[in-house]
Amino acid sequence: IRMPYRKSIRIFMAGNFMNSITPMGQAGGEPLMAYLLEKNSNASYEKAISSIFSADIMNTTPPITFTLGGTIYLLLFDSVNSFVLQAAYMVLFGTVIGGTVAYLLWFESGTIEGKIKWIVKEISERTGRGEHLVVELEEKLSEVEKTFNAIGEDPIYLLKTSLVSHAGFLMQIFNFTLIAASLGYYPDFTPIYFIVVLSGLSNFTPVPGANGAYEAAMAGLTTVFLPYISAPEALTIAVLFRLSTYWPGLAAGWLALNSLNGEVQKQ
Repeated sequence: IRMPYRKSIRIFMAGNFMNSITPMGQAGGEPLMAYLLEKNSNASYEKAISSIFSADIMNTTPPITFTLGGTIYLLLFDSVNSFVLQAAYMVLFGTVIGGTVAYLLWFESGTIEGKIKWIVKEISERTGRGEHLVVELEEKLSEVEKTFNAIGEDPIYLLKTSLVSHAGFLMQIFNFTLIAASLGYYPDFTPIYFIVVLSGLSNFTPVPGANGAYEAAMAGLTTVFLPYISAPEALTIAVLFRLSTYWPGLAAGWLALNSLNGEVQKQ
């Protein structure tokens, strides 16, 4: 899908804005991103949503990589408490599930789509309704299947994209480090990315943008992994982290959404 880089950023920021103001999380922003992508390129909605879903998969790889890597590091060179092990088990379980889905979508295209078609067809035959919907769904899923297959045909490109995602995640860790340093603390690298990774799980709470839940999670995890930092200081770090990583993007997303909405209306 070819489009100007600046417009891609605006669509991404607009989608993140919707993710942040609705309790639906990714379900709020991703459909909007696909709609804007369809309106601003020659891509169909099915192709757009498949591409965006693939990008979401790539963006989930850094937390998995760092958590598993950190656990292995602690096992070899330090000690691992029960909390870290439980977190590692949870991430490992998610990795198996997510990795299986990603593999089937990219490298075994048609497997998941075929199951969906079969389920809908069975329901239609048993109820005697929705035959036209089955035909329409098959056409749309065929487009989705082609898109995932095209993405999976270039694993080197997927690897490059994953490296970009990891670089972005490292910037969050660097941000946390700078904030802690401003308060006179210089923690090791490993505890920080455990804090950042596990704090991200609060995004699944049914609260717009995980406001409140994210700060509470990060503050609590900071006191667990860095016990020499008091609870008030940990909360200060969490609030400053969100002020520097979340709120600027929210403002930029609102501006991007309004500018794109104006362009779509003109069309």
